Amino acid sequence: MEKRSRPYIELVILFLCTQVSCCTEEDWGKLKRLLRFLNQTIDDERIMGADDLLSLLTWIDVSYGVHTDMKGHTGGAMSFGTGIVHGKASKQKLNTKSSTETEVVGTSDYLPYNIWIMYFMEHQGYKLKNNTLNQDNQSAIKMEKNGRNSCTGNSRHTINREISTGH
Repeated sequence: MEKRSRPYIELVILFLCTQVSCCTEEDWGKLKRLLRFLNQTIDDERIMGADDLLSLLTWIDVSYGVHTDMKGHTGGAMSFGTGIVHGKASKQKLNTKSSTETEVVGTSDYLPYNIWIMYFMEHQGYKLKNNTLNQDNQSAIKMEKNGRNSCTGNSRHTINREISTGH
């Protein structure tokens, strides 16, 4: 239900759903905070639109080792300027060794949705002029832009795994 009405709470809901069998006081606090937020914003309208159908904005962020099995969590959203046209949050399937590796895995997990929308828009007659990916981890950004040239001895395993799996 949150996918259509309030996509920005998906990350919190998915995280709390993983904590059901072993919730803590901290988890109850997160649930109470979510419920207060929903109560305060109950009359807000969902606004969807596009400022420019030729400019796609994508935001990807991850949290490192937040699950009990130490896996990360990825969240991503896309917009044409007003509102969100696609959003997704999910637990990562891999255990990672660092926050940088978690960011690279998260980008690899969410980027196919960006590519799908790019091709979809092109087949509707709107070839994107700008396709901007926003991310907050400087090390991951350098690795994604420069590949092996930005790697140190500690991070080469990340690039090798990404290349070997065909991503």
